[in-house]
Amino acid sequence: MEEETLRKSLECPICRVIPRKLKIFSCKNGHHICEHCFDQLGNGQRCPQGDCSYYTPGCRLLVLEGMVKRCTMEVNCIMVREGCTVSMVQGRTLDEHETSCRFSWRWG
Repeated sequence: MEEETLRKSLECPICRVIPRKLKIFSCKNGHHICEHCFDQLGNGQRCPQGDCSYYTPGCRLLVLEGMVKRCTMEVNCIMVREGCTVSMVQGRTLDEHETSCRFSWRWG
């Protein structure tokens, strides 16, 4: 699979971030969404991609989560929503960056 096609398949279609350390949920029609965006929906959770509903409790897409963990392309730092622009292949170097990322103080 071409890298750009894989990236678009793995990233959350709402925030456009590949959810490396978050759960991935599915609505009843199979649209996926990252845990961050899913939590933002609040009560009466309706899928922003098709106005369909979600399972209660949320249905995780373990296969997609596994694909994210095994991907070998560049991904964003987990602090991307806080403003970090670092992007690199997953591994120890990225993990080390994330533990000292200057944006991590906002996570508290």
